[in-house]
Amino acid sequence: MSNSAWKDPLSNAPAPEVGVLLKTILVQRPPFIAVLNGAVGNNYQCGPNRWPIPDEWLWSWRELGSMPNPLPSPPTKPSGYRDGLFYPPADGQSCWIRRFPEAAPAQSGTWSGAKLGFQLASGVFLPWYSVVAWKPQGAPST
Repeated sequence: MSNSAWKDPLSNAPAPEVGVLLKTILVQRPPFIAVLNGAVGNNYQCGPNRWPIPDEWLWSWRELGSMPNPLPSPPTKPSGYRDGLFYPPADGQSCWIRRFPEAAPAQSGTWSGAKLGFQLASGVFLPWYSVVAWKPQGAPST
């Protein structure tokens, strides 16, 4: 990784197709690798499956010296919670979802692979980038 400083993605976007490390506004989510695919405007492709993320969810970026292949995956937490970007649930899987720090209650939702997010019973849809972690609902929510 280069020693470049973290930059604002809205006022100072990277060059297209350059590997970057991104931070989102969810500070609990570890930085992840992405590529700006074309013009600025919701065109960052993230993680091993190159999922899109809107610019307004990005906090900062910095250039990578080179793109690792394969992309490194973060470890699964001892609590069983997983990062959906690297460990997505099976389509239709019922999950416990964490949007905020561990002290906040988990939400119940169902993963939609077609929409890349979680549908809550309340009718609210949470895209993948708005969720810090998930785990199968058969496990305790804590």
